[in-house]
Amino acid sequence: MNDSNQFSLADALRNLLKKHNLEDVINEQRLRESWHKTVGDYCNRHTVSLKFSKGQLTVKLSSAIVKQELMYAKSEVIAKLNQMLGSELVEELRIY
Repeated sequence: MNDSNQFSLADALRNLLKKHNLEDVINEQRLRESWHKTVGDYCNRHTVSLKFSKGQLTVKLSSAIVKQELMYAKSEVIAKLNQMLGSELVEELRIY
């Protein structure tokens, strides 16, 4: 094997995830794990679903009050999630 055929395991895994369109699936799982820590117990209890695709996090909530609170804190929630994840994954937060 020559130098042009060598690459790191991390690069190989990234390429595999990208090839099979699994990046968003992995990122969605990471976001689910970070969501509770970011929004706290109360908001987490009212979270019905959480989906992530192409930089957009879509959250469905069961409480109008929680929806309103998160609408006001949208940019702060995005910043905290991205900080916890260590990268700028979430570009937009949609709340329903």
